[in-house]
Amino acid sequence: MRFRSAMLALLVASTPSFAAPASTNTGETGIFNIFTADNLSKGKYSFGVFGENLDRQNKDWDVNNFSFAFAYGVSDRIELGGSFNFLTRSDPDILREPGLNNEFPVVNDGWEQGLGDLQVGGKVSLASESSGSPMGFAIRAFLKFPTGDEKKGLSTGGASGGADLILSKHLGDRGVFAVNGGVTLNDDPHGIDISHTFRVGVGTNLYLTDALHALAEFRTLRYFDDDQGQETPVDLSFGLEYEMANGWAIGAMYRRNVGWEDASAQTSQGAVGFIRFGQPREVEEMAPQPEHPEHPMPPEQPVAPPPPEPPAIEPTQPRPLPSDITLQDVHFHFDRYDLTEEAKTIIKDAAKFLQDYPDVTCQIEGHCCSIGTEEYNMALGQRRADSVRDYLASAFGVDASRLTTITYGESRPAFDNSTESTRKNNRRGHFNIIIK
Repeated sequence: MRFRSAMLALLVASTPSFAAPASTNTGETGIFNIFTADNLSKGKYSFGVFGENLDRQNKDWDVNNFSFAFAYGVSDRIELGGSFNFLTRSDPDILREPGLNNEFPVVNDGWEQGLGDLQVGGKVSLASESSGSPMGFAIRAFLKFPTGDEKKGLSTGGASGGADLILSKHLGDRGVFAVNGGVTLNDDPHGIDISHTFRVGVGTNLYLTDALHALAEFRTLRYFDDDQGQETPVDLSFGLEYEMANGWAIGAMYRRNVGWEDASAQTSQGAVGFIRFGQPREVEEMAPQPEHPEHPMPPEQPVAPPPPEPPAIEPTQPRPLPSDITLQDVHFHFDRYDLTEEAKTIIKDAAKFLQDYPDVTCQIEGHCCSIGTEEYNMALGQRRADSVRDYLASAFGVDASRLTTITYGESRPAFDNSTESTRKNNRRGHFNIIIK
C-alpha cells in the first residue's frame, strides 16, 4: 500500500452577525469537508476562501484548487450553498503514468491552470438538537457543472450530482461530532465511463480554547464499478482553526492519503434593601383593688409589694437584606435547557438566599445567543427560565408563588455575539430579586 500526503492551505471565513459552523469547501456549513446537521438561520450567511494542494498517485498528479464557498439560510430548516474553483492548477505526468483518472479523465496536457468547476447544493434540516432531538439529522443534495476545461485537466467535462445523509451531535460547549454518508453520480463525457461512488466520512471540531479549535476528519469512498483497480481510498485530515473577532476565522489542515492507487481522485444580579419590623408583644396589667369594701375587713395584714412591671420589649427586627446582592447567572449548553451540575450548584445558592429572606420574590429571565430565529430563541429562553424555576421549587421547596419567569430570547445580550468565547455567556438564566 502506498501513502501520499496533501496539505489544505489557509481557510478564511466570515459569518457577520452570525455564529455557527463555518462554510465547508463546498459551501454548506460544517467542519471543513464534513457537513453538520446545523443550518444557518433565516437571512444569515457564511463564506470562505479555500486553497488546497492534492497529490494523487494516478498519473503522479499534483492538483491545486483555490475556491470561494458561500452559504445562505433561506429558512431555519433550509440552507443553500455553493463553491466555485476560481483557479485550478493541474500537473499530471501523462507520459509515464497512463490510465484513467476519475476526476480528470480526458487530460492530454501537462501543467495547466484556469477556471475549475462550479458546484451548487442545499441542505435541509429534518431534526435539530435545539428542538429536543438527541442529535441533528439533515439531508444534502448537490450538482456540479463542468465549467473547467477537461482537456487541460481542470474538469471531468461532465456534470455530476449526489446526495448525503448527515448526523451530528454537539458535545456540550466542547465541540461537535458529525457522520456523513452519500453517493455521487457522474456523467460519462466523451463516452468515457466514470464510476459512481459511495462516500462515508466522520469528523469532529473540538474547542481547545474559546478561540482555538482542533479539527479531525476521516473520509473514504467506494467505486460502483469493479474494474477501477483501486483499493478503497482513505483521506485522514487534521488541522487547527482560530476564531477571531467579528466572525472571522482562519485555519489549516494536513491530509494523509491512503489507498489512492490507480484510478481516481475524489477528493446574571441586582441590589435591593428593606427593613421589616416585628409586632410588639402585649403586656397584661394587674386589676385594681376596690377602695371601700362592703364588709368590715380584718385588720390589714402586711401585703407583699406587687411585682415590678416587666421591662418594655423592643420590637424584633428581621435579618436585614444585604446592600449588595450577587446571584450568579445560570449558563446552558448550546441549544439546551437542561441543567448542568455547575448550574445546579448556582441554583442551590439562590435557593438558600430565598429561604433566608422569605419576603423576597424572584423573577427568572431566560436568555439566548444569536444563533437561531427570534421566534425559536424566545421559546428556548422560556424553557430555560422554566427549568430554573422548576428546580428551585422541586429540589429546595421554594414556594412557586414566589417565582415568576420571563423570556427575552436573543433580544438582550449581555455579551458580544460575534465570537464563541463571548457568545456562550448569553445562553443564561438571570435572577431578578423583587421586594413585595
